[in-house]
Amino acid sequence: MEGRKMPLRDEQTPSRLSLRNYFEIVTSFLFFALGLAILIRSISETGLILGMGVGGAFLAYGVFRLRYIWNYFFKKVQKP
Repeated sequence: MEGRKMPLRDEQTPSRLSLRNYFEIVTSFLFFALGLAILIRSISETGLILGMGVGGAFLAYGVFRLRYIWNYFFKKVQKP
C-alpha cells in the first residue's frame, strides 16, 4: 500500500516571514528579558522561591523559543 509522500521541508517553508513570525520573535525576546528581570529582582530583593520560580520559568521559556528560532534560521541557511 503506497501512501502519499510528504513534501520536503523546503517546499513547505515560505520565502518570507509572516507577521505572526515577527510577533513570535519579539515575544521570545520579551519572555527572556522579563524572566531575567524577575529572576534578578527576586534574588536580590526578596529571595522568595515563588519569584525565582516564575522568573526561571519565563527565562527558560524564552530560551527555548529563541533556540527554536535560532535553529530554524541556522538550519535554513546551511541547506544547499
